[in-house]
Amino acid sequence: MLEAIKKLGEYETEKEGTEVEDIEKFVEKVPLKNTKKVICIVFKNNNGDFVYDHIYIEDYDESKSIKYLYRSTQHKQYNVTPTAKITTGKGNVDIKNIIENVKKQLFRWFNTYSNKYSLLLSLKKTLEEKQEEIFRDFAIKYQELKIEERNNSILTIIIQENGVNKYIGDIEIFKKIFKESVEEKFESRKWGGKKIEAKGSGICCICRERKEVLGLALPFPFYTVDKRGFAPEFNREDA
Repeated sequence: MLEAIKKLGEYETEKEGTEVEDIEKFVEKVPLKNTKKVICIVFKNNNGDFVYDHIYIEDYDESKSIKYLYRSTQHKQYNVTPTAKITTGKGNVDIKNIIENVKKQLFRWFNTYSNKYSLLLSLKKTLEEKQEEIFRDFAIKYQELKIEERNNSILTIIIQENGVNKYIGDIEIFKKIFKESVEEKFESRKWGGKKIEAKGSGICCICRERKEVLGLALPFPFYTVDKRGFAPEFNREDA
């Protein structure tokens, strides 16, 4: 079955007549299938110093999914990138709650990654200093949307350089973080409070080539370690 799925994927790629960038294979599109609008927060990059500029709204375009780089995480505290779904919940929309939820996601993401990259640290500093102005503008723009658009919108960040707007999918740092996050998900999991790795050198059961192989690929994991009989000497670390 897995070989048949592999062949189907190769056929679809060949039929499209284009090479799909590796990172695009892991961008989530289905969760955004009903998305109508994208709220874009624009920062100007002045030689590594960021200045908040404005917020604008654009129509959601699935063909630009590689630029939005949307992918959720298991912990749900923030996404793999700063691109986030704007959730309204049920009943009356409370703009204060929506703003608070958006702020939490953005700041949790930047708190996680900004210490690793100076560019992100500078961007986080501007976000913190200008948050009152930014989220005031956000509230104005958000409330301009129709009800059905509010319930189906996402937020993302735009970096303007030399008058050109760049999406996070155009910027190497965000692409690097995205790729590393996806790879980590396929390489390791936590069981019983311990981190278990599932990667190593071996022969891929699909392409038959010797390379680095991963055991936690989704949606078809190649083995399970939650039952004793699947690990030598009943030891999960040996799986």
